[in-house]
Amino acid sequence: MSGLLLEIVEGPGAGERLALDDAVELGRDPGLPHPLEDVKVSRHHARIRPVGGAAEVEDLGSTNGTFLNDQPLQIPTSIGPGDRIRVGLTVLELRRADDRSPAVAVPDLTQIDDDVLAPVPSRELAQVPEPAEPQLGAVRVAGSEPRYVNTAVGRRIDQQLAPPPPPVRPGSPAPAPAAPEAPTDEDYAAVQRLADDRVKPRTNVAAFALIAIAALVVIIYFGVR
Repeated sequence: MSGLLLEIVEGPGAGERLALDDAVELGRDPGLPHPLEDVKVSRHHARIRPVGGAAEVEDLGSTNGTFLNDQPLQIPTSIGPGDRIRVGLTVLELRRADDRSPAVAVPDLTQIDDDVLAPVPSRELAQVPEPAEPQLGAVRVAGSEPRYVNTAVGRRIDQQLAPPPPPVRPGSPAPAPAAPEAPTDEDYAAVQRLADDRVKPRTNVAAFALIAIAALVVIIYFGVR
């Protein structure tokens, strides 16, 4: 005899003790000596066997896995008194047979059905309102004079639209003469065209005169020799 036992501390059959005189297979197969009434346990879930003064636990390829002290079990692992094995929703603690102190039960795990995580039909979901389009407020732009309007043309239009001056009464001082308008770009262009018309012919005449004088000098020079 190994002097060890397994006590169910949580799940169906809590408080039941299983003597570990030989290998104990955990599962819900009705053909096992101690089948577990736990729907989360595989038919052949895990095996625990005594090894000297300790024991060894092995997972048998279960669907939900075997956990040793809340850690997933990957390979056969040695365990000692006080270690806890969880299969499905059932937790078993390895204890000595002569230990009569009650095992401390772990809090019950919440049992849920398999359809808890089933998707909810779209018609049962709350309708989320579509975001409203942002409303743009009125934007004020400071006014400015259009840059494509000719300044001289604008002054002429203002003069034409300006009201006529009031009549001068006898004995009243004569109004001060209006300041002469500053010359515009158009006035400079007109003067330049006029200057070109008068200067260009004189320039051409001067050029021909210089050529004729040079030719006359050459003729006189060779005639004297």
